[in-house]
Amino acid sequence: MSLLYSLAQKERAKLLLLINELEVSLADAPEGFLRFRKSGKKYKFFFAMREKPEDDEPSSDPKIQKALTQSSSHEGPALPAEDPSNASAAQDGALCLDRPVCDPSATKQRAARTKYREKYIRREDVHLAVRLAKKMLDMRLLRLYRRQLAAVERFLSSYPDKDATDVFSSLSAVVVQLLGLKTTGLNEAAAKWASEEYVKSDEYPEDLKQRAEGGLMVRSKSEAIIVAALRKFGLFFRYECEFWNNGRRIFPDFMIMDPRTGEIVIWEHFGRMDRPGYRKTWEFKHGFYSSAGYFPGVNMICTYESEDHPLDPEYVEATIRSFFMI
Repeated sequence: MSLLYSLAQKERAKLLLLINELEVSLADAPEGFLRFRKSGKKYKFFFAMREKPEDDEPSSDPKIQKALTQSSSHEGPALPAEDPSNASAAQDGALCLDRPVCDPSATKQRAARTKYREKYIRREDVHLAVRLAKKMLDMRLLRLYRRQLAAVERFLSSYPDKDATDVFSSLSAVVVQLLGLKTTGLNEAAAKWASEEYVKSDEYPEDLKQRAEGGLMVRSKSEAIIVAALRKFGLFFRYECEFWNNGRRIFPDFMIMDPRTGEIVIWEHFGRMDRPGYRKTWEFKHGFYSSAGYFPGVNMICTYESEDHPLDPEYVEATIRSFFMI
């Protein structure tokens, strides 16, 4: 499954949950809606209810009454020839009678004729204004989330749920070998490479407080999440291994041996993106790696988080599946 498809599924689940919560909230909301008008420097709040306009009443026209009666049965009269004057106003699935009910101008005229009953909300009843304001917000959010859900579902229905893994696994052995993707012995080589001694970072050893899977001590919960995901998929890696470029040294968070090619992939996690001074670190590392021939999405993985948006374990696993075609 591709990373994009996986993220869309997750977004769909989130929207369904939000929609359900809003529907439950609106079920308990008071009737009517909030209106307010400025009075001096303050606002006055009103409880409003819509009155049914006169043209909402059933029509007394006998022809329309007969048509409505016949439409309730399966066998109705043959439809008359289409009126050319109404054809331009009608949309698919819309019905136009003597006046073009689908004409936006008719809708505006109808709204102008709509009447409302208002009742002033006293100061001691301000809780009602709060509930009505919450209802207004919930209704607008509900419309937005339903539109977003419809768009996500259209995407999921048309986007292939397969990814590069399926293409890779369908290749014949001769093509795999021809492209230099043979994997014979690479897992053994990767395991040996990961177990060899290497120069590790000696900066701020007191920050290695988080125990990751396998007993490895790392600097954050997010790095522990990445370690757990790498081990889950059987990928061999080095943590904070020395890396030189143009006479300068850096210690990437993770160096991973690609099980398909034996090449080294670098994974940097930027976990403090909400801190102003951290941007300089981000810019330096990107410049350093690009000058060494490492680019995100090619032979490098970059993940990000902030205090309000922590690293998601599901996203980490989806990233690994997509990048390494697992």
